[in-house]
Amino acid sequence: MRIAIIRVSDAKLSDRLAGMREWLDRQCYEPVRFVYDHAANALVISVEFPKEWQAEAFAMRFDGKVSAATHYLS
Repeated sequence: MRIAIIRVSDAKLSDRLAGMREWLDRQCYEPVRFVYDHAANALVISVEFPKEWQAEAFAMRFDGKVSAATHYLS
């Protein structure tokens, strides 16, 4: 599994989350997990996907990066 990590400013959070949900629905992708953590004036969103290419597509679409799944999402 792979995790797409997206950083979102607090000011854009609502719009970005709605855009992510719409994109996931259009692509018929179902994330395994969706977690977030606060960082200086931003939210770091980690979305775990069952397939690496899904994480890569999500990260590319939302200006994020991909990393290997780790225990903190379990």
